[in-house]
Amino acid sequence: MIYLLSTLIGIASWYGSELEGQPTASGELFDPAGLTAASWHHPIGTWVEVTNSATGQVVVVRINDRGPARRLGRLIDLSQAGYAEIADPATGLVTVKVRVVHPSPAAEKPTD
Repeated sequence: MIYLLSTLIGIASWYGSELEGQPTASGELFDPAGLTAASWHHPIGTWVEVTNSATGQVVVVRINDRGPARRLGRLIDLSQAGYAEIADPATGLVTVKVRVVHPSPAAEKPTD
């Protein structure tokens, strides 16, 4: 299987302690201190590099949730810890570039 890498540009936000312990789309419990994110654009289990377009600060996170980003016009919702690596959580929203660094294990499985 060939997995094409692409970069997406859009708005990122974060979610934190208000959802701590709640199940994510992957089934694991949400941990705001973990380096995870919610995205409708990437398969669960995909590792992505998120770069703050204004500052160049970078974090690598694993997609483990779907979240509200799509219906609210955002590209990705980072865990509080992930967002704090690239921006002050008080800013709320930032423009980011998102690039796949390792596809989901499910995306790598051959199809019959």
